[in-house]
Amino acid sequence: MAKTPAKPSRARPPNTKGSASAAPKKGAAPKKGAAPKKGAAPKKGSAPKQAPAGPKTTPTAAPVATFFATLDASTRADCNRLDAWMRAATGAAGVMYGKAIVGYGASTIRYADGREAPWMKIGFSPRKRALTLYGVLTKATTALLGKLGKHDAGKGCLYIKRLADVDARALEAIIRAAGRA
Repeated sequence: MAKTPAKPSRARPPNTKGSASAAPKKGAAPKKGAAPKKGAAPKKGSAPKQAPAGPKTTPTAAPVATFFATLDASTRADCNRLDAWMRAATGAAGVMYGKAIVGYGASTIRYADGREAPWMKIGFSPRKRALTLYGVLTKATTALLGKLGKHDAGKGCLYIKRLADVDARALEAIIRAAGRA
């Protein structure tokens, strides 16, 4: 059995140009990962590490009706139906969360690091690709998903292209069940 020759090393040869000292040239950028000089100013645009901030999407005072008025007619009709079903399920009026999420009821979201923040019980957002429903995927609603029709389910969201694609009774039952949970 013949031995195969060893492959040549791909390691870079040491930098032998210039002086023997490892000091960078005046005005040269420091090497990546190099510790900043003692007393040096922080990099431009960097800030000291702070405690994690609260959620970026928080309740606003913006009227839901004003948001609905910005939508095309078909999406607005779907949103009005979802609005009616979610108000009936939670007994709460819709509240805008950020610029494009309508939330109903109150709940608390718990993050992996133990932080808690106020959040909606259920809600929805008319995104470009689909209507996104939040808080409707619970143990009580998983059995109803088979009756729903054309949909996609993420980790915590239900995605529907348009209400015409799904069984309205099944979706209303899912929303009612999530509102009670």
